[in-house]
Amino acid sequence: MKKSLLPYTLQYHSHERPSVQQHRFRHPDAPPQPAEFSGSRLNVFQQIRITPKRLKESLTTAEILTLAILGFYTVLGCIFSTSVENGLMYIVLNCCFMWLQCVLAVSVSETNAGRTLRSLLIARRFFLLPAIYFIYSQSHLYIVHINPQDYDTILAQWDFALFGVYPTHWIHQFAHPVLTEFLQICYFLYFWIPIGLGIEFYATRPTIYYIRYALYVASVSYALYLGYFFMPAVGPCFTLHDFTQWNAELPGILFTEPLRALVNIGSGASTATPQLTAHRNCMPSGHTMVTLLNMMIAFRWKSRLRWCYLVVGCGIIVSTVYLRYHYVVDLLAGAVVTIVALIGGRLLEYGLRRIGFVHA
Repeated sequence: MKKSLLPYTLQYHSHERPSVQQHRFRHPDAPPQPAEFSGSRLNVFQQIRITPKRLKESLTTAEILTLAILGFYTVLGCIFSTSVENGLMYIVLNCCFMWLQCVLAVSVSETNAGRTLRSLLIARRFFLLPAIYFIYSQSHLYIVHINPQDYDTILAQWDFALFGVYPTHWIHQFAHPVLTEFLQICYFLYFWIPIGLGIEFYATRPTIYYIRYALYVASVSYALYLGYFFMPAVGPCFTLHDFTQWNAELPGILFTEPLRALVNIGSGASTATPQLTAHRNCMPSGHTMVTLLNMMIAFRWKSRLRWCYLVVGCGIIVSTVYLRYHYVVDLLAGAVVTIVALIGGRLLEYGLRRIGFVHA
């Protein structure tokens, strides 16, 4: 008789630290009781072997997605190795990231992460964060080769057709240093909200919640990075406004300019020719996608800080237009892509389980 997936999932992902009575049904990530762990760390690592069977028994859906997107960028690196600066370095680093992801998955599953190897479990769970940032850091390298056209003119025209004005021009009438300061801080907090939610779910909820949250974040993030290839754009701060007058036209109070400078560094716009070097990462809006996801999850799973996330999240979405980073159509596209990515992630999870990936 075919076993139901739901009881299995709840049974094996229900707790990070099971009791002795739960030992025989323990999830492979859960640390055993002290008596179970024997041998030195060296002996444990000598027993770890990465094989297709063990990967199939260990990998989660978020980890499989991470391996797939790293593999995709590795292929792009090989194709454009002579055209991309430090292309060979990125190929090597991608392979190292994939190897490390597999090692963490197999090692935690093989050793059951005994108390002396607790750090392995934490490293595996939070490996997604540096992986997502590293993948983003190389997205812009290949966009200019695959789709060298900028679509800012088309996106600005769509905005004008929808609203009869350019939204970044219209919203400027409400500009005030206090509002600018608040929205610039909100825009910067976008990078920290997923970390805060992830830590909260890992520390306070059964493991299944964190694994599912990781899947949602991975699905949305990787859909975003692939979306950049279709309509590359630098944003209205370059095309509808004078980028060099940004600080003068939208001044803040204390933190606006330093935070804006950090964002410019991260987006490649801190050079002498910012419009040429800025990342083509405007369409769809990643700030909208990830923020909508986090607000939805925070309320659905009753995060302790859900009302704070709501206020900051609304500020993030408004700031994308107010601060001239995005066209409104970027936000609308981001909302649609978020829904598609979430559905796609769950369907992939179901499909992987059907073909034998035990912990997908």
